Amino acid sequence: MEHLPKVLTGKMKGAEVVFPDSSMELVEGIYKNELGDYFNDVLTDNILAFIKERIEQDPDAQIRLLEVGAGIGGTSSVIFERIRPYEAYIETYCYTDISKAFLHY
Repeated sequence: MEHLPKVLTGKMKGAEVVFPDSSMELVEGIYKNELGDYFNDVLTDNILAFIKERIEQDPDAQIRLLEVGAGIGGTSSVIFERIRPYEAYIETYCYTDISKAFLHY
């Protein structure tokens, strides 16, 4: 709350308050929780199903994955771990986010 006047007047960005020095410490509990873990698993299961199907169609396939809005990388880290057995088929994994703070993290 101490920074609210600066944020409201545009003298300070809200992201600087929530993510000081690109730290995720203040918000980790929001991003890493049981519900988020469930949906990360559901998404990753679908990505794995796609990868397996693509490899069945073409054993020489080179797959490119794009994650839009990667945030702090909570979903990315789950995906990275589970696609590791298929890394020979992953040509590129690119992720984006609107905030540089997230990308630095």
